[in-house]
Amino acid sequence: MIKKLLLASTFTLVSAIVMAQSFNIGVRAGLNYGTFRGPLEESINEEYGVSGGFHFGLNYAQNLSDIFSIRLEVLYIQNGSKQSFGGEGTESFYKIPIPNGSDVVERGQLDFDLDISNAYISFPLTAHLDVTEKIELSAGAYVSMLVGPTATGLQKFESTQNPDQIIFRQSLDYKYNSDVAGEGQAIGRSPRIIVDGVIVALPKFAGAYYQFNEKRASAMNFLDYGLVIGASYNINRGFYFGLRADIGLADITNNDMDISRSELGENDTFIYKDDKDTHFGIQASFGFRF
Repeated sequence: MIKKLLLASTFTLVSAIVMAQSFNIGVRAGLNYGTFRGPLEESINEEYGVSGGFHFGLNYAQNLSDIFSIRLEVLYIQNGSKQSFGGEGTESFYKIPIPNGSDVVERGQLDFDLDISNAYISFPLTAHLDVTEKIELSAGAYVSMLVGPTATGLQKFESTQNPDQIIFRQSLDYKYNSDVAGEGQAIGRSPRIIVDGVIVALPKFAGAYYQFNEKRASAMNFLDYGLVIGASYNINRGFYFGLRADIGLADITNNDMDISRSELGENDTFIYKDDKDTHFGIQASFGFRF
């Protein structure tokens, strides 16, 4: 009899503890829009614009009271930015690799447009407060690990030194992790120019490090981290719609490969910039709590 009472009491106590520790498992997915923020080269009209992507993932929420909870998420997310520079009256350069010879640096107008899309596995940790039955506010921090940095775009160059012989358009296809120095793809008709009397066939698609003699590192840093603030609207007990802002604090571009596009050093060497580019993004999501 005593054993039965002890077993019943233990079962009741454990059941009460489990019921008191309320939690939710959920999913969240949607679209996000991001950009980079950092110093710009005004002499060539450099700008960062907004690039789109998507996100999806799972989350676990521990409810500490009826109106307050802590949530941990695992997300796949595309964060990026558009980057452009050039235009009338600007001067940049293009380093042309010459077969069986030294590189030739041509100065001229380089019109450059790039859409960067960096894929991350992100781990946001946020605190959530129900201010009404329908509206929830949240704040916290995130850490993200880069798994797939890519970019596509187009550049047009016209030499001011040899405008009749060096003028071309070139597509950009960047795979930051796997591209190597001096690499490009000649798919389709490649642009041909004349440099010092030599016909040079440029790759139709330039890689991320085509103009580099060596790849010191990937152009994008592996780790990003920052702050998170957001709000959501509960459609019903399960579904909700939310908006969230990511405010990056880490430098996401690698200074070992971040060069000036307006200036060159002695003997036409690259000038590597010592600056900080951070991420800022907005997420619009639909979510469901189980």
